[in-house]
Order: sequence, then structure tokens, then C-alpha cells
Amino acid sequence: MELEKQYKIMKDWYWRGDIKFNMKNYTIRRETVIMTPKHLKPQITFRNRRVHNIQGFDFFIKFAKSKGANIIQFYYSMAEYKKGLPYTNSKNIQEIKEKWKEEHHKHMTKYDCLIDIDAPNHDYFNIAKETTINVIKELQKQKIPCYVRYSGMGFHIIIKYEDFPKSKEHSFDPYAEKNIYQEMIKFNKKLYDKISELIDYNLNDSRRIAKIPYSLAFYKNNTFVCLPILTMKELKESDLDYFKYDNWKDKTLFNRGETPIK
Repeated sequence: MELEKQYKIMKDWYWRGDIKFNMKNYTIRRETVIMTPKHLKPQITFRNRRVHNIQGFDFFIKFAKSKGANIIQFYYSMAEYKKGLPYTNSKNIQEIKEKWKEEHHKHMTKYDCLIDIDAPNHDYFNIAKETTINVIKELQKQKIPCYVRYSGMGFHIIIKYEDFPKSKEHSFDPYAEKNIYQEMIKFNKKLYDKISELIDYNLNDSRRIAKIPYSLAFYKNNTFVCLPILTMKELKESDLDYFKYDNWKDKTLFNRGETPIK
């Protein structure tokens, strides 16, 4: 897909108030990360960004373009912080970034568990979908609510911090013997062993990020919507075309939101 076409798609999508309103719900008090898609060179990443209103997305699209990143993807942190990320300016940003890297865990209030069903390419869509269905069934057996989104190359399943088993018994400090990240790795490894090797279980660390729901995932020949999936029926009936940009570009998404999958 031509870069000019993808740039127009990005501008049209993020111009929409319904999209930015939904995305904002995932960035409040969390880190926002901006990255160029993998098929574009050079790879550019901007971490430690603070987006607490819909205007923040407009600002960072312009900011990224000024730095040579015309097409970008939005990510958010699994960690939530008491006051969000610290404010920075051009004079103190490097100093604050280094300090935050060392001390961010001290400011955490939550850390969600990411289960990443990671397909090698789009030909594996049905296998990734079947894996996702089986993981959801396993979590439902354990009475663990979960949220499901298409990621662009597979599926992300999120277990909220308050729903993860014994979450409050584990520390946010990555250097603590009993930290929550290792506990989540063990949890995901059990799913990997029981269900599928498509589960990338070794993902949870204190700076883990995932694509923001309702944002766009760009690939060389396609653009997908990272859409929350609300029911098992919707998931089972979906195919790859269902998540393509063209299927959602003219549909309002104001009231869709996100709920645990049923």
C-alpha cells in the first residue's frame, strides 16, 4: 500500500472524535508510546509520552511528523500510575526520562496482564483466533474476566489488575523476589503449555506496552483496526476482512466502548 495512501488513512481516522474519545480511555494515567510500523525504515520510537485528552493525539501526530515519522502507531502501558507520567519540557526531558526509568514502579497503582496471541503472519489468522477462543474458555473456567482486542497480527487478551489472581500479593518492584511480572509470566506459560505455542508468554515486564484499542495497525499491504471484541459470537464469526480499515472507516464507534467478553 502506497505511503501516501496510508498517511491519508491515518489522518482521516484520527481526525474522528469517536476514535480519539475511545482511545483516550486507555491513556489516562498511563504511558503513551508512539512507534513507526515495522515495514518502514528507519524505526522511530517515542516513549514516556503523556496523553490525558483527545488533543494529545493531534499534538503527537504533528510532533512525530516533525521528527520524520509520518505514519505512526499508538501504544499504551500495562502499568497505571497514580498521577500519570511526569510533565517534561525540552530542557529536562532527558533527565526526567532517566529518573523515571529507575523509579517508575514506585508510582504504579495497577499493572494489567497481557496475553499476546502472536501470529507469524496473516495466513495464521484462523489458528490465532482458535487459540484466542480456547484461552478465553480457560479463563472463564477460572472465573477470570478478560478483554479481547485484535492486534493487527493476532489478538491481545487483557486481564485487569484487580481481576488477576492474587495480584495484590505481588510487588510492582521488578527487583523484588515476589514481583507481579514474574507471576504473570508463570501464568501465561501455563496457558502456553496447555493451549498453544502462539502464546508469547515471556512478555510481562514493568514497561510492557500494547496497541491502543481503536488505533490503527499498519502493514505493507493492509491497514487494520485494533478493535475490541465484545462477544464470543463476534469473535467466532470474524475473519481477517472484518478488522480491515475499509470495514470500519464509515461506521461510528462512539458507543461501542469495551466490556469483558461474554
